[in-house]
Amino acid sequence: TACPAGSDLESSYTNEDRARGDTDWISLPSGFPLLTVLRTGDKVDPLAIIHHEFGHTRYYPGHRPGKDVTLQDERDIVIHRENPARMVNHNEPRYAYYNDKEEAPRTINIITGEEKGGIHTTDKADPRILIQVK
Repeated sequence: TACPAGSDLESSYTNEDRARGDTDWISLPSGFPLLTVLRTGDKVDPLAIIHHEFGHTRYYPGHRPGKDVTLQDERDIVIHRENPARMVNHNEPRYAYYNDKEEAPRTINIITGEEKGGIHTTDKADPRILIQVK
């Protein structure tokens, strides 16, 4: 399913509709992937998502059992797990990661580590710049 930029389709999914990972498992929803494009306009790479979720397991050196996952943790996983898989599949690397599972969504820029409130994408000409989507 394509999710146009600014659409609420993606945010209507529950945690059961999302790929997830924890110490000893990863979970993929039936019909995975449900989205082909995020509301930021970024293309979804199913293999990269699986690599990302394995970053939340004990098989990733940065894994900290029992600790809350921070945006910095997500950034590290994108850098070391997700983006290499995206590049193997000839997709652009991911430049921004947002967490919309909390009451106040936050985004981190993968290149700079800058965090901002809200959901952001990056400037196509300069991915170091975050642009608010919603």
